[in-house]
Amino acid sequence: MQAFPTTDLGMADAAAPDAGPPSEPDAPAEPDAGPETVEAPPAVTPTADCPGGCDDGDACTEDVCDAVLGCMNYPIEGCCVPDCAGKSCGSDGCGGVCGECGLGESCVPPGVCETLGCVPDCTGKECGDNGCGESCGMCPSGWTCDSAGMCEQDACVPSCGGAQCGGDGCGGSCGTCPGSFQCQSGTCVDTSPPVAGNGNTCQSPFVISAVPFTTSNDTTGADNNSWFESGDCPGVSLGKGEGSRDQVYSITVAQTGDYRIDVDSEFGYDAVVYVASGCPGLATSCIAAVDDSASGLETLFVSLSAGVPYFIVVDGWGNVLDEHGTYTLSVQMQ
Repeated sequence: MQAFPTTDLGMADAAAPDAGPPSEPDAPAEPDAGPETVEAPPAVTPTADCPGGCDDGDACTEDVCDAVLGCMNYPIEGCCVPDCAGKSCGSDGCGGVCGECGLGESCVPPGVCETLGCVPDCTGKECGDNGCGESCGMCPSGWTCDSAGMCEQDACVPSCGGAQCGGDGCGGSCGTCPGSFQCQSGTCVDTSPPVAGNGNTCQSPFVISAVPFTTSNDTTGADNNSWFESGDCPGVSLGKGEGSRDQVYSITVAQTGDYRIDVDSEFGYDAVVYVASGCPGLATSCIAAVDDSASGLETLFVSLSAGVPYFIVVDGWGNVLDEHGTYTLSVQMQ
C-alpha cells in the first residue's frame, strides 16, 4: 500500500473522524437578490399606442386612442355635415340649402341653376301680361289696365236712358221734378191727392176714398187716353187698349197690404184692368195687369203701400177695335 505523506496535526487532527473520500469543490454562492418583483407595462400615450393618429376624417365621429383597443371612432348623435360640393342650389343634406337661383332660373339636379325659357316680369305692374303669357293681376270693375300695367279708373259716361229725374250714374242729375211731383224710378210722379174728375185721365180720375169700394160704370162715353205696350205691365205680356176707351180711378190706401180688384163686365165687353203708380206715365209705372176673360170677371191681386197714390185703369183689350161697355168695379183688402 502506498503510503502517503502526512502532516502532524496534533491531537485534534488525530481525533478527527474519517471524512471519507474527497468531494467536488462547492460553487461560489450568489449574492442575495431580495424579494421577487413584477415589472410594470410601459405607459400608454397616443403617440406610443396610436402612432398614426386616430382622425378618420369624419366630422361626425369622436376620435379616441384607447390604451388597449387602440384607435376608436365613436359616432356623434345627431351630427350632420352639410355637403354643397359642386352645388349652387338645392338641399345641403342637413335641412339647409346650398343657395338660391336668380329670377328666371330653376334649380335642377345635381344642384345647379338653369335659365328658364321665359322670364316673367311684373316689376312695377298691377295688371297686364308678365311677358310669359300670364297675368300680373286684374283690375276691379270700372278700371282698365293701361299700357304701363297700371289700373286706371274708367271715365264715367252719364246715362239717363229717357229718365226725367234722378241720378245719371256719374254724380250728376237727369232732371228734377216740380212742385208736388216726386221722382220714382226716373219718372216724375204727382204725389198730391187726386182731384175728382170725369175719369178720362189720371189727372182727373174717379176717386176711391175708402176700401172696400164698389161702383158700376160705363166706358161707352169715355175717351181713349190710356194703354200699355208689350212688356210694360207684369201679368200681361202683350200690349193692350190702344184702340179702346178707358176710365181711371185713383186710390190711396190707409194700410199697406194685399188687395183684390174685380171688374165684372157685361157680355160682349172684354175688359183689361191694370194698376200704375205714376201719373203721367201710367204705362211705364204699371205694377200689375190682368186680361183673363173674353168677357166677364177679371180679378187682379196687387200689393199696395199706405199713403202712396195708385191708379186703377179699366180699359178694353183691343188695340184696333174699340172695346167698351158697362162694368162693376170692386176693391177690397185681402
